[in-house]
Amino acid sequence: MKILLDLDSTVTACETLPYIASHFGLSEDIETMTLDAVSGRMDFEESFRQRVAILGKLDVDEVADVVASIPLHNSLATFIKMHADVCAIATSNLNCWCSRLAKELGCTLHSSKAIISGNKIVGISQILDKKEIVCRYQDQEEYVAFCGDGHNDLKGMQASDYAIEVAITHSPIRALTDCARLTVHSEKELTDALNSLLAGKVII
Repeated sequence: MKILLDLDSTVTACETLPYIASHFGLSEDIETMTLDAVSGRMDFEESFRQRVAILGKLDVDEVADVVASIPLHNSLATFIKMHADVCAIATSNLNCWCSRLAKELGCTLHSSKAIISGNKIVGISQILDKKEIVCRYQDQEEYVAFCGDGHNDLKGMQASDYAIEVAITHSPIRALTDCARLTVHSEKELTDALNSLLAGKVII
């Protein structure tokens, strides 16, 4: 089995890019664009490129420090650390910003890739295809559970063997609810569900 987890508002207790923007006193538009992308009101890739264009002017190492200190869903973080061989993060966020956090959790990180010059981000070389990551593990004969909360998780959830919609931070999103086997509204519900899956119990 492989458990793939979205990062923002699934593993973390809030959205990462607005958290970064708030820390550095940058545009409040970051939060609006993030919420519009999560809900599907704005094309995710377009929104992501716009937000990275704003935040990419910051020092990469300083942003990575902020991301490493972002509040987590603590019991889920403990679950990941205990089952790091089974868990992996699949995030559209950038490797240069998130790798330190993933290292602390001890799990594999699948993420988007940035073009860096002078320790600033000058572009994006690859935006993660979450469906492709799911299919890659399935090709290795893994049973894949995918946990996500935003519209950009939809294709990964649809391709997975067991999809869990995480409605802890955000209200449920109809498209995700329709494809999910389970919608959880608290961190306890999520960790209980993941423990049941690892125990081989079927969750209806």
